[in-house]
Amino acid sequence: MVEAITFQTIFQFLQAISIMVGIAYYLLILRNAEKSRRTQQSLQLINRVQDTKFWDNFTHVAYVQEFKTYEEWRDNYGPSSNPKASSAMFSTAQVFVSAGIMLELGIVDPDTLYKYVPNIAVVVTWRRIKPWVISTRERYKNPSWMESFEYLYNDVTKRFPDLIIPDDYQNINR
Repeated sequence: MVEAITFQTIFQFLQAISIMVGIAYYLLILRNAEKSRRTQQSLQLINRVQDTKFWDNFTHVAYVQEFKTYEEWRDNYGPSSNPKASSAMFSTAQVFVSAGIMLELGIVDPDTLYKYVPNIAVVVTWRRIKPWVISTRERYKNPSWMESFEYLYNDVTKRFPDLIIPDDYQNINR
């Protein structure tokens, strides 16, 4: 006859196994939720880049806006003097800031990111707005402003050192 101690031992063993299975299941659910969240964030970024409004704004920043300092930008394209141009600047830059954050945090794989976020657009936009960013950082004593965009730019130039900027962009500051 089996003693009560043996039943207790078997019961405790089964409880421990059940707890371990429950923990493993919970961890699997968390991992899948994290993967789903990252995928959703990546798709949102891709949708923003594929939107014609993004390209309208990018074109305005890359081809129309000419400035070297925050003051020049403010006087010609700032929110008070030219709200549409200001909006184009901020929304274009914010797409690249978001991409840079996702890259820095490992939310998106670089190879996947650069399939959807055009590296030429990153380079052209950063080169165009860099003087404005530097002036703004100094003016407002905010050295980390647009830091993620700069991170993205640096990553693009490291990954694609032989990237050729089309002739259309030759007027862009280097």
